[in-house]
Amino acid sequence: HKIREILTDDTSMNKPESDVNDINFMKAADRIWNEGLGISWSITEKSCLEAIEELCGHIEAGVRVNRQTGLYEMVLFRDDWFEESEIHMISESKIKSMQYEITNADEVINQVNVNFYDRENIKNSSFSISENGLIQTLGRENAETVDFPYFMNMRNAEIVANWKLKQLSTGAIKGSFTTGWREARKWNRYDLIRLPWSKRWTGSILVRIMSINLGGPANN
Repeated sequence: HKIREILTDDTSMNKPESDVNDINFMKAADRIWNEGLGISWSITEKSCLEAIEELCGHIEAGVRVNRQTGLYEMVLFRDDWFEESEIHMISESKIKSMQYEITNADEVINQVNVNFYDRENIKNSSFSISENGLIQTLGRENAETVDFPYFMNMRNAEIVANWKLKQLSTGAIKGSFTTGWREARKWNRYDLIRLPWSKRWTGSILVRIMSINLGGPANN
């Protein structure tokens, strides 16, 4: 609701209501409601994009403009957000080149220090969550701090912090690939792809598109 307000309010981005995919935003709102991840938000001055980015960080989500419809959409980073039929496929022969690396290969994060606002006690508060097995493996704590200033209780901060710790403590492949395949024009940021690359793995792995760069007629 708050992100939609930032997009459409005349004191913010002032986009017309018709630029927002209502069905998609209602799906996201219902999911957040069911998860209980409500926020309490009070700011004096902040850029619209920064505000949207901060709100998305509280709920593990992204906002995009659909390349086919031109409408603003929300994508929640959940295992079941996309139907199986919505996950894209590409054959290895359609991939021109690929570059990638393993994230967290050397220094995995095994502890997250969490800051939030404790409304009941009217003060800023903090706590830590840890991946004890990785602490023993590494022989020490390797911590990262995350801030949730718009969560007013420990329960919400703890849920999302556990999601973030799972990401930070798990090695993942991050990289880019190029393709001239016409069907790729139907893809959008935050979509999922089953990506084959026999030089590195058997079958395919599930990856999320984080950015799309467009080329020209000779190199697309």
